[in-house]
Amino acid sequence: DALHLSVAADSLGLLADSRAWPKNDQKALKEWLGTYHDWLLESEPGRDEHGAKNNHGTFFDVQAVRLALVLGRENVVERLLEEAKQSRIALQIEPDGKQPLELARTTSFSYSRFNLEALTELATLGEHAGVDLWNYTTGDGRSIRKAIDYMVPYADVPPKEWPLEQIKDKHE
Repeated sequence: DALHLSVAADSLGLLADSRAWPKNDQKALKEWLGTYHDWLLESEPGRDEHGAKNNHGTFFDVQAVRLALVLGRENVVERLLEEAKQSRIALQIEPDGKQPLELARTTSFSYSRFNLEALTELATLGEHAGVDLWNYTTGDGRSIRKAIDYMVPYADVPPKEWPLEQIKDKHE
């Protein structure tokens, strides 16, 4: 639920040199974010989300990596991104690009798209840390690129008909 908090934290870098943003506020917010990041990594709810095999785990990684980048915790950034190769890409994506943990849902298109959003965000964050998730491919061909290629025909104009369960509009 606090996913977008990490996006807002990116503004710390932009505000750092502003006369309108007191240094004490910068310091206090960074300390609070550090405490939150520690809780995210060490609490039972945080560990549960980190261990989630579906989009929950992927979005946990996005939030934890983004905050670690803001906080300058490079060791955490690299560890989470390297783990994502196995825990997200190898586990969540089939060699043909399907995401079976998301396809099992009643809104399978929406969740496949949602998880792919998190995977691509994670790959973009990896660019800042020198961890290339965009080009990572398992020995049997699992990759973010394959997941994108699988989804594109169903998002194209006109879209190919989605073959699996999707009980509501696929843009919700």
